[in-house]
Amino acid sequence: MEIILLFGAIIVLALFLFILIEQPYYLVSVFVFMYLYGFNFELPGPLDLRGFLSLILFLRIIIFDNNNLNLIRQNISNKFIVIILFFTLYVIINQYFNGGTLFKILRIQILNLVAFFIGFTTVLNGKYKQTILFAILISGLFSTIDLIYSYFLRSSLFIYKVIEYNFLTPVKYNHNFFGEICGEAIITAFVLIVFKSKNKLVMLFLLSFFLLGLIISTSRMSFVSSLVTILIIIVTQKSLKLNLKKIFISGFLGILLLTIVAITYSFVLKEMNIKSTFSKQLYYRLVEEPVSIFDEDKVIFGWNENIKKGSMKWRFEKFFTDMTKFFKQNTSKVLFGFGIGGYSKIGEITYTGGKDAFQYSAHNFYTNTIAEIGLIGLLFFIFFFILLIINILKLVRENSIPIPLVYILIYMFIYTLGGDPNLLEKYAFLLYGGVIAEYLIGKNEEVKNYHHEDNN
Repeated sequence: MEIILLFGAIIVLALFLFILIEQPYYLVSVFVFMYLYGFNFELPGPLDLRGFLSLILFLRIIIFDNNNLNLIRQNISNKFIVIILFFTLYVIINQYFNGGTLFKILRIQILNLVAFFIGFTTVLNGKYKQTILFAILISGLFSTIDLIYSYFLRSSLFIYKVIEYNFLTPVKYNHNFFGEICGEAIITAFVLIVFKSKNKLVMLFLLSFFLLGLIISTSRMSFVSSLVTILIIIVTQKSLKLNLKKIFISGFLGILLLTIVAITYSFVLKEMNIKSTFSKQLYYRLVEEPVSIFDEDKVIFGWNENIKKGSMKWRFEKFFTDMTKFFKQNTSKVLFGFGIGGYSKIGEITYTGGKDAFQYSAHNFYTNTIAEIGLIGLLFFIFFFILLIINILKLVRENSIPIPLVYILIYMFIYTLGGDPNLLEKYAFLLYGGVIAEYLIGKNEEVKNYHHEDNN
C-alpha cells in the first residue's frame, strides 16, 4: 500500500511540474478556485498550500518569464499600480505601528501583491477566460452542489462541502458563503452570454443552476448584488440593443411571477401544515423578513416560531452602533485604526443559547476596515476603488469593449455593504491586477507582447 501511495505521489508531482513548466496558467485557475472556494491545506513552515502555490506561480509566470517581467516593468508607473503599491506600503506601516508582527504583516501584503501581478499578467496574456472565469464557474458549481447536498442531507442552512464531508474532516459553513460564490458565478455566466460566448447553451444551463444554488442559500445580499450588477452590465454595454418595452414587460412579469410564487408558497405551508424547517427558513429569509423592513410595526416570526428582530434590520442598526462607538475613540485611533483584528475593540460580545461567548462579525467590510486601518486607510482604499471602476466603466461605455472582471469587482463591492468578503485579500488583489490589465489593453497604453483573447 505504501508503495502505491508513493508511486501516486510521484505521478502527481511529475504532472504538477509538467503543467507548471509547459502550461502554468492552468495552475492559475487552481489558485483562484482555492481562494474563492476556501480550499486549503496547512504545510510545514510559514506558508500554507495556497501561499506556496502563489509563490510558485509568481516565480514561474513573472520572475522566470522575461516577457511578463518586461510587461510589469513597462507599466509599473501606471497610476493605478502606483496607488495600489502606496496603499500596500501604508497598510504595512499602519499595522506595524499598531503592534502587528512585521513578519506576519509582510507575508500577507507580499502575497497580496503576488496575487495582484498574477492577475495582471494572466489577463495581459489573454488567459483570463480559461483561468479566472473558469475557476469562478467551477466554484459556483461546487457551491451549488454543496447547497443541494446539505439540504437533502440535513435540511439546514449550515452547509457542508461534499469533498470535506466524504473525504476530510466535515466543517459546517454559513449558507451566505456559498450564496456569495453562486452570485459571482451568475455574473460570470451572464457576462459570457452577453459577450457572445461560443458555449451559450452551456452558460444558460449554468446560469439556471447557479440561480437554484442562490435560492437555496437564501443570501439576500447575493440576490441584491447580482441584480444590481446585471443592471449595470446592461446599462454600460452599448453593444447591447436595449428594448425598454421588453425590459419593462420582462421586469413586470418577473415581479408578478415572484409574487405569485411567494403567495402560493405561503398558502401551501400554512394550509397543508408542511413540517419543513428548511421551508420555513426559506420563506422567512426571502419573504417575511425583507418585507418587514418597510413595516415598522409588523411583528415577524423566525423559522422556529419565535418573535425576532430581522437580521437585515439588525445589520443596519449594528453598523450605526459600531460607527458611533468607533468615532468616540481618540483622534489617533479614528485616523489610523487599531491594527489587525481592530474590530474586536468596538464590536460587542454576544452569547449563544448555550452561553458560549463569541464575537459577532461586523457583517460589513467597511466597518472592519476602518477599525483596522483607520479613516485615512479606508478613504485611501475607496479613492482607489472608485477611481478604477469609474475609469473602466467609462472606457467600456465609450468603446463597447468587454471587460468582464470589472463586474465581478462591482458585485463584490455591493455585497460588502452587508457582508464580510474582504476587498483587501488575495483574491480581490488578483482581480485588481486583472482589471487594471484590461484597462491597459483597452487604452493600449504601452502594452506590448500580449495576445488578447478573441472575444467571439
